[in-house]
Amino acid sequence: KKTRGPLLGSQGDKSAWELIGSANFQAKPAHQASILPAGTFAPVFIPAGEVQAFYVTFHANTNYNRYSQGNGPFQLTEEVVSNSEMVIYEGIAKGYDFGD
Repeated sequence: KKTRGPLLGSQGDKSAWELIGSANFQAKPAHQASILPAGTFAPVFIPAGEVQAFYVTFHANTNYNRYSQGNGPFQLTEEVVSNSEMVIYEGIAKGYDFGD
């Protein structure tokens, strides 16, 4: 899902998010990255100077959810990677279903 603008302020509002894709896939074992299949969602155009937040989730028959903690301490302004065209910031970990 995606929402226009930053994550902060939208993380608890289901109506702020637009579904942009979904997929079924087999999760990898512990300590291995599970990768979304190609074509899971269409490219998202982000105009220069705009902020775009994304929400990625999964629903499974297990309570196991592995993710990295990032650079901590938690800050939505923590830059993860950047280039001359964009900056990607850390987000947050939320349980399924987002907005609950």
